[in-house]
Amino acid sequence: MTEQTNGTPRPDKDDPRQYQLEVAKRAIEGNVIAVADTGSGKTLISVLLLKHIVAKARQEAAETGHR
Repeated sequence: MTEQTNGTPRPDKDDPRQYQLEVAKRAIEGNVIAVADTGSGKTLISVLLLKHIVAKARQEAAETGHR
């Protein structure tokens, strides 16, 4: 987070919004089609999902000894 000129915290542009976290969570649990306005952060939702998938694959590879 960064500070606004009045000293109050302002979320960074790359910090996910609550609805983005919720959609990403639902996508982790099952198939989701995200429909939202341009600039609403659909790409960030995809990045959150991909980060989860990669972390899970790495964990499974470490546990099984496979690459």
